[in-house]
Amino acid sequence: MASRFMEVFSENLKMLIGDRSVLEIAREIGIPQQTLSRYLHCQREICRKEV
Repeated sequence: MASRFMEVFSENLKMLIGDRSVLEIAREIGIPQQTLSRYLHCQREICRKEV
């Protein structure tokens, strides 16, 4: 079950990506396409480090 943070992050990410492909965005930001896909499907939570 996805946390509320993951759900909101996924929704915001989808909005930012718009009509572009996941592969295009992944290459642009320098992460694997599979990682970005997992973020979009709430299958992986982004690491939140305290500053």
